[in-house]
Amino acid sequence: MLQHLSAPILALWAVPRSTSTAFAKAISGSPGVRVLHEPFTDCYYFGPQRRSKRYGDSPIVAGFDAAAAQELILSAAAATDRIFVKDLAFQAFHYLQDDLLHQLTSTVLIRHPRRVMASLLRLKPDFTEEELGFQAVDALYQRITILQGRPPAIIEGEQFRAHPRQTLLHFCTTHGLPFSDAMLNWGSGSLRPWLPHESESQQKWHATLESSRTILPPSGSLPALQLSGQHQAMLERAMAIYDRLAPLALEPRLSLSMDKQPGAPLPPGLCTRPEISALQRQGQTQEPHR
Repeated sequence: MLQHLSAPILALWAVPRSTSTAFAKAISGSPGVRVLHEPFTDCYYFGPQRRSKRYGDSPIVAGFDAAAAQELILSAAAATDRIFVKDLAFQAFHYLQDDLLHQLTSTVLIRHPRRVMASLLRLKPDFTEEELGFQAVDALYQRITILQGRPPAIIEGEQFRAHPRQTLLHFCTTHGLPFSDAMLNWGSGSLRPWLPHESESQQKWHATLESSRTILPPSGSLPALQLSGQHQAMLERAMAIYDRLAPLALEPRLSLSMDKQPGAPLPPGLCTRPEISALQRQGQTQEPHR
């Protein structure tokens, strides 16, 4: 059984193409924070318990299993006081052990399924429904809620892109991380040197970030998609999950002044959807445009 962790481990569980790596890149700018990038990717695509053979075989990580991923996280946590783990929910779900997950401080990151699918169709047009990621992020959200007795926080990707400073400030304030405006910009978008087997499983997915110097603004109107019947069915199932989780995410305030709310304070510019709904009933605000 896993012993109690001496220091908290922050974790971000995301759907793909949701700005999760940009979020992690920004968090890496917080002094003293080490970011652990996708420790479960090799479990999912290359290890002995893998669920996909999409990227072929690699002797370098052929033995990388759930225990190895957990040891990687714990070793990183032991070497620093502040550790931030970022991974895709579908890659992590089947390998995360409850005794570890119970002790993590988790956040879920989602994005509109149309935006996710538009990006996946360009990079991996034969993606599976599991790789689309919404079923896994929903299951992980429910699992964390049961294990910890409270739901994890949710961030919506386009809202993060629209309000990066408020979102990061809230995250840092909530979790006791130092915040600096320097987190909003970086000299190099490089994450780390890629190993030979990661050209397809990692490197090509982060080309936009690695050529950037800041968090990109929102991408505008929802993309029009020409979908097969199979992809359309996937989209509809993903939308049902997104429509249930998105109202729980942090959202920007619109010219709003509020008294201090119970719990961790939100910085100016953020409130939760339930708070917005309550204020609407009081006639104090308007629904944010989507």
